[in-house]
Amino acid sequence: MGENAAVNSQAFADPGESPVRTVIEPTKPDPTSKVGASIQTITTPVVPGSNASVMIRTNPSATCVISVEYNKVPSKDSGLTQKTADEYGVVEWAWTVEQDAPLGTWPVTMTCANQKNSAMVRGDLQVVKTLE
Repeated sequence: MGENAAVNSQAFADPGESPVRTVIEPTKPDPTSKVGASIQTITTPVVPGSNASVMIRTNPSATCVISVEYNKVPSKDSGLTQKTADEYGVVEWAWTVEQDAPLGTWPVTMTCANQKNSAMVRGDLQVVKTLE
């Protein structure tokens, strides 16, 4: 133990020294690279009139659109706008589920694109009468 203790004590800086911090910058992909998309979180189930949200990961700086449909009728909520992914590829939307949204499971479709490629990911939003 004595030998290992000496080695381990060298791994720690003196209490008076400032710790070394490494900042990792995100890499910028080629604007024509292949695009991917995946759902990270989605609010479901929800009741009519409540808020819902979805977060996806895609390519940094990709332009993304979202569509939420109830019985093939697109939602017109103001939160469902085109967005650009941040430097880490994260895009988030939040919207209010219509008061008259029918009960059931409805598609939430996000499409992200760069100059030459695109990707689509779909999730399901379950609208229920009450949350249990």
